[in-house]
Amino acid sequence: MKFRLVALVLLSLVAWPVAAGKYKLNIDAETKEGFVLQQIKQERNPAKKIEMMVQFVDEYPKDENLPWVLDQLLPVYTEAKSWDKLLAASEKLLVANPSDHDAAYALMRAAEAQNAPDVLKKSALKAWKSADLVTESIKPKDPAEVQAWQKNAEQARNLKLYAEYAVFSLTKAYPKEKEEYLKALEELNPRSVYLIAARQAEQRSAMTIPAILEGLQKEPYNVDYLATLADHSMRHNELAKVVTMTGRLIDALNSHKPDSMTAAEWQGKRDRFLGQALWMNGVTSSVLGSYAQADKVLRAALPYIRANPSLLSAGLYHLGFVNYKLAQRGEPNRVFEALKFNQECARITGSYQEQAAKNIVAIKSEYSIP
Repeated sequence: MKFRLVALVLLSLVAWPVAAGKYKLNIDAETKEGFVLQQIKQERNPAKKIEMMVQFVDEYPKDENLPWVLDQLLPVYTEAKSWDKLLAASEKLLVANPSDHDAAYALMRAAEAQNAPDVLKKSALKAWKSADLVTESIKPKDPAEVQAWQKNAEQARNLKLYAEYAVFSLTKAYPKEKEEYLKALEELNPRSVYLIAARQAEQRSAMTIPAILEGLQKEPYNVDYLATLADHSMRHNELAKVVTMTGRLIDALNSHKPDSMTAAEWQGKRDRFLGQALWMNGVTSSVLGSYAQADKVLRAALPYIRANPSLLSAGLYHLGFVNYKLAQRGEPNRVFEALKFNQECARITGSYQEQAAKNIVAIKSEYSIP
């Protein structure tokens, strides 16, 4: 069974590039290893340079400059989608430097592409531990170093969520082993927002819609109840109710943190729910003809859904549609927005791609845009 990680909260991770450059070389030209490294640095042929670096990793696995070489290879393997090589290289780099969260993120990407649950579960554990070393590191006293430390800590926190969601995703892909993966998630982080959500979902599954509605009378800002009702309305094509429930859910997510959750736990859950709620509200508003509302909400949804091609393509398509309609209704500059969103949609493989391409041609023709 194929599985993909699509957590909306992980936007910043998905867009996080694996960039070489953090390690410095310490070359001793008198040694064979130093001579080889000098040749690698001077080599101008990219293919030959890669070949030499791969050979260096094989021949000098304990050299102090190994992290520099591996760090150079990560973006090469990532761009080439050589997932087996990326997995091996990132594992080696984490052995050399357990707190290298760039390597941990590369490990996660490679593990996901393996389509092997055990590999993904083990890699998630390694990545989470690597990120934990960063988040638990002591804030530097030098003010000049604080900004970089804060950025690393933020990326590491997101990496933890990525790792947790990786394990949680296995419960969806392999429902028969659901409890096994939930236990693995609990071992990873017993306070994971995904674990809490899964356990709460199990409790809600035994509740009927009338029972949830009754519970909502006592807890009007219960985001789990509101999300369940919004999803139920969506599946039953009750569009007006979808707008109402997602509107209430968005308000609750923006204004009421449960006392039982820490700020970090709430942030993770909020982001996960908010992207879906904004998307549902925006697409439904578009279908119902509430174009200004759809435009506003879908724009707000974009940062959360860029990690999910299917949601993103639909969102961009509807943004193109509603801006075209708003242009027809007397806001002429909206046509350029309609064109922009259709162009972005047309670059994404999916069910909206062909129609978006046709829309581009039609808009340019109608408004004489070159």
